Amino acid sequence: MDRFDNLVDSFWEPMRGRPTAEAGAALLCDLSNLGLVWLLLARLSANDPGERWKGRRLTTSAVAISDLASRAVERATRSRLSRPMIGPSLTASCAAVLLGRERSNRSFATTAILVAAAQTYLGRQRASNVIVGSAMGGVLGLILARVFGTPNTAQE
Repeated sequence: MDRFDNLVDSFWEPMRGRPTAEAGAALLCDLSNLGLVWLLLARLSANDPGERWKGRRLTTSAVAISDLASRAVERATRSRLSRPMIGPSLTASCAAVLLGRERSNRSFATTAILVAAAQTYLGRQRASNVIVGSAMGGVLGLILARVFGTPNTAQE
């Protein structure tokens, strides 16, 4: 895994050190970690006020549950991994799958990919952690979609 992580780091290295790009990536990552990006996307993509409410409720649930899941995984793997941080990728992909399901726009998936790229660009996460966190978040998002429904399919 270190070899793969180093390869991705070497890809980003020539692009690092650009203040505007780093500030934009940091802003995207921080807003995603707080759940604000997902709340905004849920609001912008909703067609009616009832759907906006469902989107806000699902976003809050996705961020809270994925945060708890990532903390549990990190606690369980802390002794085995040097940098187990998977939280941001898990949250991003969980929100993207849960909120972007059955929608014609791809803004949720695109944003999750941008968040993952920004995390590795900034060196906040290793590429292998992004892949594992994204996969776990996608599965968690599918489970939550079955439990809660989605903004388009949830029952009042």
